[in-house]
Amino acid sequence: MKRLLAAITVFAFGLGILAISGSAFATNSMMGDFTSAYPATAGTPLASCSTCHTSVPALNPYGAALRSNSFNFGAIEGLDSDGDGVSNMQEIQNLTNPGVAQAAPTTTTTVAARTSTTVTTAPTPSSTTSTTMVSEPGPATPTTTTVTTEVPSTADGISRGSSTDAMPFSIGGVGTVWLAIEDGRLVILEVDTTWAYTLETEDDEIEIEFRSGSTEVEFEAELEDGAIETGIEMEVDDDDEDHDDDDDRDDRDDDDDDDD
Repeated sequence: MKRLLAAITVFAFGLGILAISGSAFATNSMMGDFTSAYPATAGTPLASCSTCHTSVPALNPYGAALRSNSFNFGAIEGLDSDGDGVSNMQEIQNLTNPGVAQAAPTTTTTVAARTSTTVTTAPTPSSTTSTTMVSEPGPATPTTTTVTTEVPSTADGISRGSSTDAMPFSIGGVGTVWLAIEDGRLVILEVDTTWAYTLETEDDEIEIEFRSGSTEVEFEAELEDGAIETGIEMEVDDDDEDHDDDDDRDDRDDDDDDDD
């Protein structure tokens, strides 16, 4: 009888070890999948069990949403699992926990907007034309430069679900606009600038107007045949300069009168 009880005890203990090992293996495997999908999280607090679990095996809201969507990271990027007003993808980009509401990003420059345009062609390299116009005394002379912007290819292994990685578009000394292509639509993820700006979306176009003092910069982006095309225009208000010229002329007239 004692031998039977001992055998049962050893068997139960072995099952417990297997259960714990299986749970740990599943957790480590999912963690590896997460850092593979989001390489920027490697070595950060997000590369840990707490991203999906309150305590293993209990799941936090992000982990529960991931399980409900067959562990497809891309399927829940647009969700706000922890209900803090910020999408899971934005929190991951800001290296904050998408399953903990208190970890919401503190940035105030993040905006999200979507166009209604749908295309079915695959992303291809695009030719981006930027036109800069600066107001000077006399006719304004536009200068045009053309650069090529590579749109991420799904063959590079950097796609997440139906979304490509965020693509930064630098606007000189104004800042950076982050865009992405999601489900065939152009999406604006973030505007990083210290300038005041307004944002408009209409059909397949995104337009952002930046202003600082007398300088105004307009950034436009649209999706054409699966590629993002952008344009930049800068204008400087020369009212102040004209006013200074008038003052100089008045001073010269006064000097002439004194000489007479």
